Amino acid sequence: MGSTTRDATNEEEARLYMQSGRLPYDRKAVPGATLDDLDMRRLVNYFRDVRRQDCPDPQDRAGWERLLVNTDLMAEDRGCTMPSVSGLLLFGTRPKKYLLQAGISAVAYPGTQKDYAARARQVLVGPLVSLFSAAQTAA
Repeated sequence: MGSTTRDATNEEEARLYMQSGRLPYDRKAVPGATLDDLDMRRLVNYFRDVRRQDCPDPQDRAGWERLLVNTDLMAEDRGCTMPSVSGLLLFGTRPKKYLLQAGISAVAYPGTQKDYAARARQVLVGPLVSLFSAAQTAA
C-alpha cells in the first residue's frame, strides 16, 4: 500500500484470489462453521441415494470431512476443516447463520409480466437440497 509494506488481511487475500479467478466464491471456507452445521440426513441421502456412492458412517467425522473436502463441500483453511459456501447453501441446517445474504425471493404474478399486483411473495431460506426418495423418480 503506497510506500508501506504490510501483510494482507484474510479478507484482502481472499478478495485477491477471487479476483484472479483462482478461488471461486462457492469453494471459500466459511469461518466459524463446522461439520455440525451441515444436515447429516441430507448428506447421507445425497451421496447414498442421489449419487449412488458409498459414504462414511454418520459417526465417522474424519471420513465425512475427507469426502466433503474432496467434493468441495468443505474446505481446509489454516489446518481447520470447515464447510464451504456451497456446502452451507446446499446442506446447511441454518445457512443464514453464517451467510446473512443467503436466500431466494420467490414472487408469483397473475400473468407473464412483472407488476406490483403480485399474488404471493416469499423468501425461501434453508438448505437447497431436499431429501430424495425413490418415489420421486417413479412419478
